Amino acid sequence: MSKQYASEALLIKVINDLSDFLPYLVLVGGWIPYLYVKYIWANTLNNKSFTGSIIGSFPITTTDMDFGVMITSYPGDESIADRVRKLGYKAR
Repeated sequence: MSKQYASEALLIKVINDLSDFLPYLVLVGGWIPYLYVKYIWANTLNNKSFTGSIIGSFPITTTDMDFGVMITSYPGDESIADRVRKLGYKAR
């Protein structure tokens, strides 16, 4: 099992806290390279028959979490901003 950093555990917590809104959100920013290497490309990079070259090191993440918001309206009573404030997360 690979190591999970405290900031990654926090990212997973935030995603779970915002689970109702996930169809309307897109994670963007500094977390994307880390998540691709760890979860999307992991099978390819760990495959013993992989013959490509790997240059560089594991990406460094940021501690902030950037979400893009879909143009589609959320049909619920609570807005994404309301939920973020209720949970005590800072939003800009």
